[in-house]
Amino acid sequence: LVFIEKIGQGEFGEVHRCFLESRQVAVKRLHSTSQEDELAFLREIRVLGT
Repeated sequence: LVFIEKIGQGEFGEVHRCFLESRQVAVKRLHSTSQEDELAFLREIRVLGT
């Protein structure tokens, strides 16, 4: 995974444009690791996956 640039910031962390092998991907790096924040982030993932 190669981080290229920060492209945004949200409630849970920063979003970066990255390359994973030869594919361009977006990666969100979380600010907090509290259990409550992790659960909220998992809910966000479920919403984005639908």
